[in-house]
Amino acid sequence: MPVKARITLFFTIIVFTILSIVCISIYYFAYNYREQNFKNRLANRAVTTARLLSQSDVFNQSLVQKIDAATSVAMTDKTIQAYNYSGLLLYAYSDKKYDAIKVSADVLEEAKENNIVYFTVNNKDAVAYHFTENKYPLIIVAAAYDPDGRKNLGQLEFVLWICFLGGTLITVAGGYLFSGSLMRPVKRIADDLNNISAQNLA
Repeated sequence: MPVKARITLFFTIIVFTILSIVCISIYYFAYNYREQNFKNRLANRAVTTARLLSQSDVFNQSLVQKIDAATSVAMTDKTIQAYNYSGLLLYAYSDKKYDAIKVSADVLEEAKENNIVYFTVNNKDAVAYHFTENKYPLIIVAAAYDPDGRKNLGQLEFVLWICFLGGTLITVAGGYLFSGSLMRPVKRIADDLNNISAQNLA
């Protein structure tokens, strides 16, 4: 392989590696931030609903449902369900009719042991929260879809791909020009040596 091509390839590999690490790191941290932020919002919603349900003398289930409905702007396709220790469904709310979620006994048991469990169901992010601030403990399950977060993440991915591909093409072109300018003095010296050798032979 010609020296010029080797220099171009070496330069491209270095910048390609740096671009890959930067783009992957940006997407990784953005993905984790969206996921953690939405999980925190779900957990807060579960805690709020649990506290309202625990004050049955002030908030009946009809009123709690109205309060849950009022937060529909913050989350999309929200579903909230409350279970007792026997796994009996005590309360249910969903933005859409017949949008209840199936929660396995394993998830409820894990919530009892770990206080909080994150999982996915019906393409939604979900949380099961163990509420123990009342004499009758509850397992609150809150699930919702995060369209804005996923949309922003998709846009970020598109921008990163454009930057990555554009940066790679610019790197190849820049590497070719750089190798040419780097080899020019070497070529000049080689030409001078050839001329000197030719004169000596003459």
